[in-house]
Order: sequence, then structure tokens, then C-alpha cells
Amino acid sequence: MLFYVCVTPYFGHGPYAQSLGVRELCPKYWWTNLLYINNFYPVSGAYMCIGWVWYLANDMQFYVISPIILIPLFFIPWLGLSLIAVLCAASMSVTGILVAVYDFPAASLQFQTQPETHASFSDVIYNKPYCRIPPYLVGMLLGYIFYKYPPKSVKLNWVVALLGWILACGIGYACVYSVYGNYNGEPWPKAGNVVYEMLCRFAWGVFVAWVVFACYYGYGGWVNSFLGHPAWAPLGRLTYSAYLLHPIILTIFIAHQGSAFYLSLALTVSEKDSYFFGWEI
Repeated sequence: MLFYVCVTPYFGHGPYAQSLGVRELCPKYWWTNLLYINNFYPVSGAYMCIGWVWYLANDMQFYVISPIILIPLFFIPWLGLSLIAVLCAASMSVTGILVAVYDFPAASLQFQTQPETHASFSDVIYNKPYCRIPPYLVGMLLGYIFYKYPPKSVKLNWVVALLGWILACGIGYACVYSVYGNYNGEPWPKAGNVVYEMLCRFAWGVFVAWVVFACYYGYGGWVNSFLGHPAWAPLGRLTYSAYLLHPIILTIFIAHQGSAFYLSLALTVSEKDSYFFGWEI
């Protein structure tokens, strides 16, 4: 944060440098990042200091409330499982209500704004923990299963395992590709948008959970061999730092531009990615 706020503004001297908002926003709202409330205040994500770290606030908020679930899950399993189910249902219900009230299309772009209400999808749903928590709860449930049932203690018939993979892959495919028509001339009715937004995050969590479950208990096959290959380890250690650093690198790149430029594949590969890898190395 100190580097981004205090140093980054002096890196660029092009016409875009003064429009990046670092000087104006961060001195006013830096404290919200330290308190992990920057996904609630300022109300509009357009005024966030270091806007892309909104998810750190989500993660911290989930971490703070996790003992409310984990302690009952350890001592009174039925109560902990009930809390997970209730919180999932409540989150999906709130998300569905918000989508219906603000009439957002399914899989809205992060900063998409409804012209009638001027409400941003990011501010209303995208970065709010009460809409984001279902995958986290699915992960907690999976961790509990791992705790209760060590490796090789779960035996599945090969037909059941195969059906699990087919169902999980179908769910993952539906989460990603079912909304294609919604942005290509075949918009969904409001009911379809509501149902998708209610279920998509939970469903994606279930898909990922099955992949981890199957690989952990020996039903991953070549998927486990591929994802568990040691070659991924160095890149895996960089992903979190890449998430935190790459917008700073792009900000500096944009601030140095002396004239207008147009997005292209060549620009993306030769400039943005080379900046990223250069800084990471």
C-alpha cells in the first residue's frame, strides 16, 4: 500500500498519470484497507484505494466469522452442518433478491451499471461477502470431511466416481458457458438471471470441491497427476503476489504512455505480460 500510494504517482509523467486516482483516493480511504472494510466503505467501488484488494476484505471477514461455524462443527456436528446450510441458503436468497430488485443480467460485468437505478453490480453484489460466502462454506464442509475421513477411508464404486465427475464437470461447464446467449442476442428473462446468480457461486464451489475430493481420495486419475505435478509448484507460489502486484505494474505502464493506444493481442503479450514477468523475476 505504501509503495502504491507514495511511490507510484511519481513513476509516470504521461497525460494519463493524473487521471489514475491514486493521489486523490488513497489519502482519504487508506484506513478502510487496514480495517478490511473496503468492500463496504466507501460505498462505491470507484472510490476504493487499491480497488482490487476488495477480496482481501472478504477473506478476512470470512475468517473472523469462521469460529462461529467451526466450533459447533467440531463439538456438535449437526449444529455446525445446519449453520453451513442456513448461511448458504441465506446468502443465495439475498443474492437472488438483489438481482431481482436491481434487474441485473446473469454474470454481469463487474462494473456494469443499470441505467435506471445507476446501481453498480460490483457495489451491490460482486464484492459483498454475504453474496460471496457460499464457496467458502463449501470449502469448510470439505475440510470437515477431510478431518473426519482420512485418505483411503472413503471407498466409491467406479460408477459412482464416474457419475460424480460427469455431474461436477456439467455443473462447472454450466456456470461458465450457460450465459453465452445472454450476451449474444438471446437475453434471459429476469427469473433466469435470478436463478443463475443465486446458484452460480455455490455451484462453482461444488465443482471445485469435487475435484479436490476426488483427487484426495484417489479418484482423480490423470487429473490428479496433472494438477499435482511438481512443475506447478513455483507458479502456484507466485499467484497470490501476482494478484496483488499486477495492477500496480499496469498502472505504471499506463501512466508512462505519451499518447492514446489501442488494446490488441500484440500489446497485451509484448507489453503487459513482459512487464509482469519482468517484475516477478
